[in-house]
Parts: sequence; structure tokens; C-alpha cells
Amino acid sequence: MTADPATLRYGTFFEDPMEVLLHDAINHYGGVWQNSNIHYFDTLNQAIDAMQTREIDACTFIEPVIIQLEMLGFKKMCDGADIWQAAYPDTVLVTRQSFMHQHPDTVDAVIRALLQAEKTIKADPTGALSSVTQFYPGVSLPVMMQGLSRQPSQIDIRSLADTIIGRFDALSAMGRLDPPDDPYSVLDFSRLSTLLS
Repeated sequence: MTADPATLRYGTFFEDPMEVLLHDAINHYGGVWQNSNIHYFDTLNQAIDAMQTREIDACTFIEPVIIQLEMLGFKKMCDGADIWQAAYPDTVLVTRQSFMHQHPDTVDAVIRALLQAEKTIKADPTGALSSVTQFYPGVSLPVMMQGLSRQPSQIDIRSLADTIIGRFDALSAMGRLDPPDDPYSVLDFSRLSTLLS
């Protein structure tokens, strides 16, 4: 990042993993989260419009939106790997521990659906992406394919426990989380492990 972080107008999405990336990126490049000019958006289209009208200078996005913006001349300033220096999950499935214990079949059904979706994507990426193009209006299938290659599906995130726990400091600094004494106690991969065994 060449611009002074304090001078930039940022965009992101409230209580979204991308908000954590923005927090860590601002701090990584010498800015101060609490003093930053941050605009929160409800939809990707609002954020894209704000970029195009220069209402903001930088924003957190997902693929294939990043590729679409690069094709319009925007530049990627950084990504999670630049900041966290490790593989990281884009999103995690979260539920209350009480719900997981009371409704394990429901949790299993969701995890099975995610695993089946990942299997389908890997077996037939073109077909899988063709079925969701309506959720990405204006994004061509080739751009979606390129986005998938940059941000592939990964449901088995058990090996990324340290990376997930590593975000707790940011969540705490942002006022989103009171870290437990044992952060690893909030991770429970038991249902995932059972389904993958």
C-alpha cells in the first residue's frame, strides 16, 4: 500500500470476515482502525457503486467481484495472504454450542450439503457456477471461473484452527468479541470430523 492509510476512505461489511481483513490491513500498513474513515455497506452492489463513483478509495471484496473490478482498472491493494501470511478460511459455519448439541442432525445436514456442494464444484466447476450466475448479475461465467480458481471452495478447515483463533485479537479490538480464556474451546470440528471419517 503506497497511500497513507489515515487519508483513505474505506468500505466494508459489518460483522463480516472482510471487516476483520480491513481491520488487520489498516493496522498492518500503519493506520489506526479507530481513527479510520469506514463506510459500511449492506450489499456488494452498493460497495461496487461507491468504488465506481469514488465515494470510497478502497473496499473489501470477494471473488469474482475482485476480478470484475480489476477488469475496470481497479488495483488490488492486498489480500488475506499478504496480511496473515498463511492459508485462511474465507467464511466459517458458526452455531451456538447448545444448538449443536440439541440439533446435531440439522448441523450434520448443513455440513453434508456444504461437502456435497464442494464435491460438485470440483467435479463440474462450469456446471456448478452456471447454476449460481443469477446471484452475480453482470458477471460472466469466465470471470466466475477465474474467481473460483483464486478462491476455491474449502469445507475442511480443521487445519486452519490457528488462523481462525488468530483473528480473535482483531475481533476483540473491534469490540465484536470478548475472547474466552481458552480460545480453542469455541472451535468444535467434531461433527465435521465425524462426517469426513
